[in-house]
Amino acid sequence: MTERDYFEHIRTIRKQIAKDRLERANDLLTRLYAYKPVRLLWFVAKAEYILKKEENPEAALAILDGKYFLGEDYPGLRECMEFRVKALRQAGKEHDAIREEYCYQKACGKDSDLDAVLIQTLEAAAENPENEKILSDLENAFYHTSDTASSLIVQMEQIRSGFLPEKEKHPQFSKIANYGYLEEKIAATETNTFILVMDEYLAPSLEILGNLLSRFGHQVFLLTEPLPFETENCLDLQNTLEISMDNMQCYPDLCIVPPVVLTQNGVPYGDNREYMIDYICREKSLKDNVVVLCSGCLLDDLYRRDTLRGRMDRLSPYETDFQEEKLHFAWVGNYLSYISDLYGYDVRKDIDVKPEVAFSILIPARNSAETLRYSLQTCLNQRYTGSYEIVVSDNSVDGNTDIYDLCQELNDPRIRYVKTPRSLILTKSFEFGYLQTRGEFVLSMGSDDGLLPWGLNTLEKVLKQFPEEEIVLWDRGFYAWPGFNGGQENMFTIPRMYDKENITVGYTRTSDFLDCASQNEKMIYSMPLLYINSGFRRTYLKTLLKKTGKLWDGSCQDIHTGIINCCIQERILQVVYPITIAGMSSTSIGYLVGVAKTKLEQKRAETAYRLLYHQENVGKFVPPERNRLLMPAGSDACVLYFALSCAVAEGVLTEERADQVLNWQNAVLRTLQTVPLSKENSDSFIHGERFMAGKIDDDRKQWFEQEIYSNILIPHFVDDQTVERQKAQKMYQEERNSAGGETLDASRYGVENIMDAVSLFEKRSGL
Repeated sequence: MTERDYFEHIRTIRKQIAKDRLERANDLLTRLYAYKPVRLLWFVAKAEYILKKEENPEAALAILDGKYFLGEDYPGLRECMEFRVKALRQAGKEHDAIREEYCYQKACGKDSDLDAVLIQTLEAAAENPENEKILSDLENAFYHTSDTASSLIVQMEQIRSGFLPEKEKHPQFSKIANYGYLEEKIAATETNTFILVMDEYLAPSLEILGNLLSRFGHQVFLLTEPLPFETENCLDLQNTLEISMDNMQCYPDLCIVPPVVLTQNGVPYGDNREYMIDYICREKSLKDNVVVLCSGCLLDDLYRRDTLRGRMDRLSPYETDFQEEKLHFAWVGNYLSYISDLYGYDVRKDIDVKPEVAFSILIPARNSAETLRYSLQTCLNQRYTGSYEIVVSDNSVDGNTDIYDLCQELNDPRIRYVKTPRSLILTKSFEFGYLQTRGEFVLSMGSDDGLLPWGLNTLEKVLKQFPEEEIVLWDRGFYAWPGFNGGQENMFTIPRMYDKENITVGYTRTSDFLDCASQNEKMIYSMPLLYINSGFRRTYLKTLLKKTGKLWDGSCQDIHTGIINCCIQERILQVVYPITIAGMSSTSIGYLVGVAKTKLEQKRAETAYRLLYHQENVGKFVPPERNRLLMPAGSDACVLYFALSCAVAEGVLTEERADQVLNWQNAVLRTLQTVPLSKENSDSFIHGERFMAGKIDDDRKQWFEQEIYSNILIPHFVDDQTVERQKAQKMYQEERNSAGGETLDASRYGVENIMDAVSLFEKRSGL
């Protein structure tokens, strides 16, 4: 089948739907679905079918979620957006329909009359900012032009003034990353500090928004567009800070401060806005913590500046280029102040606490009492007789008390139950858990992993032998619980042969870990992740803060941390001896994130996924600019590229070194090699990546067009039933490896859980 044939089939299907021949249309849709990649226009036809059959616009719109990329026009996008506008209107969501029309126009590079409407509304608001109708018009104008952060600020003022009931707040705000944080900072009863920074995009709106924020009792600074200052020689920009602050003008609602841009022969070579933001944060705010609001373009520029490295994170997500001209926001200041907001208490006391026991075993858990029961048993069944604690950090959704009940049932003084202050994303769940630990040495594991009986004894010996080392890396086994990932279930691995009388300990250069990852991205799992394969002395919390300004603040809690450790450490102490077993169960968060789901798998995991991922809208990681060049696809290559890009953005890794490990082109190729085109978002990934290739340079765009785009969209038949059967077949061989280790089918030995797997490891290894 050619691409032309494919689209002709879809035109036929859409005609059948229009004529109400729904049974015939559904049959044709099912047949065409077998040809991969599934194109956006197929999903449009499916959504049209659902709308006709069920008369449910919400269900029809859900078909298109995550299936399109709004960067530039491509086949199916016009039809997708036209359908979305139609369905939104049928659902009674006129404002959303107007917004969708605007977004498509801007993505195609077209002008919109709504921009002129916004300017007129801003002029009216400047004249009469307290008028109820003008505020309503302004909120609508911002929302219609996809300026979501500005819309939220205006709507919160409408609610504060009594013009709008809380229950009528637009639900869109709760769906966008970290908008809950911005809302909390605005609504807080304590005085917070906001810095609004003008540029060519937002100058007309920021003074009005600053006035609205001040009505909540907050301290507001407005940085105007920089004033040019000609110099004969290049000057230190930091020396211009005093000039700007001396010219600050304070009014009842906000303080206006003029930045300076230095020029030489009329050519600008820098401005002092990062120094101004840093100064205001340190000297004028409570707890060295502010919210910065400016265009996304300027926010990315500020993030790259050395003064704000380690003291800033963008919080509002990138969606597409035209929206980067809208208002976005970030936190700036002391990282501990930022996470204190998230966790609802001052975390500094946890950083400085003195150890109370020798070891802390941290298990962040979420709705996973069934597997946690066995993981806890492996921690309790230690040969070690010294002091240790098992910190169970319960991040379950509200109303789920299973983990608490389990801890009460086991009733062991070594188990210390803590509850997260809110429903947290995975990285923040780990970070909060680490802060709760009281051990001199901390190791963490998941609620389906296991600790081998000699684990703590081995660590005690190593730590006494190397008292100055903060990180210890070790070997780990592997066990796939029954029901995990089809043909991988019951897989059990002992990495190598061991001698309990001879524990090999040595150093590995961190550059070696990066070099290995450059050859094979799966080697990321051998890095010092500070999770399941490694641990740290609690003093390392301060080391991380000193060298990076942050703690667990990346795209994932393990790989990101492993890359950061390899960037800020020259060598890692490695113990060639097993201490843990990594377990993977069908409710594992890592599994649900990374697996390439078929439709059947998606349906099976739907309930568990909702339970695992229902979180409050705060603390979410927003990738820096370099990350966005690769569309997320759930592959190891993606994870590695993202972690390297974060390290570059944080200033602990050069871009040249990151590209040596994995550059953009190789990341794209490796991702396409490992992520099947049968995934339902493949069309979105391909066109998103095509758009991003053009953003890098013309050479990359030409490479992508010639090497990938020209061939990858040719339809090919994929028999889903055959794929299902193949996945169900055992994907591992029971055999010994060259290092003396072995892979087994654990079910042959009566293994049903991680505790059984630990017992089998003990018997087979002789340790």
